[in-house]
Amino acid sequence: STATIQVNSSVSGGTLSGGGTVCGGTNNGTLTLVGNSGQVIRWEMSANATFTPPMPIANTLTNLTYSNLTTTTYYRAVVGDGNCPTVFSTVAEVMVDAPSSAGTVTGASSSCITTANGGLTLSGQTGTFLRWERSTNSSFSPLTTLSPVNPLSYSETSTAFYRAVVQNGVCNAVN
Repeated sequence: STATIQVNSSVSGGTLSGGGTVCGGTNNGTLTLVGNSGQVIRWEMSANATFTPPMPIANTLTNLTYSNLTTTTYYRAVVGDGNCPTVFSTVAEVMVDAPSSAGTVTGASSSCITTANGGLTLSGQTGTFLRWERSTNSSFSPLTTLSPVNPLSYSETSTAFYRAVVQNGVCNAVN
């Protein structure tokens, strides 16, 4: 009589690449699993790095595409071979920056005298205040770039237009 002893090598979850930072709302990217041994059983995502609770994603490929994230999200792959217990890949974090918001500029005035003096104040913005832009027309062409001092003092002898430029993280700058 004979007996067969089968030894299964351990399963490796592999390494994820493709995480990073995106702008909230309209975004997309691909996570890629490499170095795994065994098959991808599924992917999981979570709002926290401890995956409590994990949300299963029905995908058995080594690539996962995400899109339109609005909050930071964590991903991992679940790998198995049918014999040994399943294991997890490394975790990929896709951080989400809130979209840039220019906020509100207050302090503009009209004047019937030869010189208008005052101060402009930016408030309520989301992101880094990059600069003021000034022009003699509402299309801002041409324009002059000014330092991001807040409030900004002005002294004008003719009509002028001002706007604040703000950028949050990897999101586009807005005004």
